[in-house]
This record gives sequence, C-alpha cells and structure tokens, in this order.
Amino acid sequence: MSTTDDLNGFRCIAVQTEGATIIITFTKQYCIEEEWIKMLGEELARLPIPTDYSVIVNFERVSTFASAAIGKLIRFTSHMKNLGSTIRFCAVNPALTEVFRIMRLNVLFLTYPCVEKALVSLTCDPEWS
Repeated sequence: MSTTDDLNGFRCIAVQTEGATIIITFTKQYCIEEEWIKMLGEELARLPIPTDYSVIVNFERVSTFASAAIGKLIRFTSHMKNLGSTIRFCAVNPALTEVFRIMRLNVLFLTYPCVEKALVSLTCDPEWS
C-alpha cells in the first residue's frame, strides 16, 4: 500500500492506495467530538477519488463513533455511489455493527472483517456497489 502526495494532509483520516482502491482509516479511537466530526465531513468532501476507484473505509482503530459522524458516512457513501464508485467498510467493532443494524445501515454499508477481505470482495463482485 502507498500513501500518495495528493492524499496527505488529513487529520481525521489516513489515506492509502492499493491499486485502484483508496483505503480510508480513521485516526482516532473515540470519534465523538463535534469539531472532529465537522473536520471529518470536510476531509471526506475534499478527498480526490477518481470515479473508477473503489473505496474501503477501515474502522480498525475505532471503538466509539458518534451518530453525527455516521451521518457524514451516509453522505459520503451516497456521493461515492452517485459517482459510480464501489464502497466497502471493514473492521467495524461489534457494538458499531449493531448500531448499523438497528439503523438499517447494514444494507447501505457492506462490511467485511478486515481490509484484505474487503479488497477480495471488490475483485469478486466489482460491479456490485
């Protein structure tokens, strides 16, 4: 995986590329502060993602994620799908997985146990987004 110069300078997320996939990893364990959530929305909005790229959102460092931050993810996911990009989520902890299920976001957010399995899912069913 590599981090490109165009994708540096973010505080809420770390961004790497793996082939034609951009992997977004949250930098904090507790994603609950209002200022952080606002910054997250701004960073996701300015993230340069080519339309032919897929996106994986990696939650491996996250233990708590505010509902307002989930709103930012819903908007980001909708935007990516409108651009024709495929998006996957991975390493979501059980408590947050349950929140996604209760909010019926498990239909919108396709989740996988780890980055590697999310990458494999993109090669197995790339047209399914």
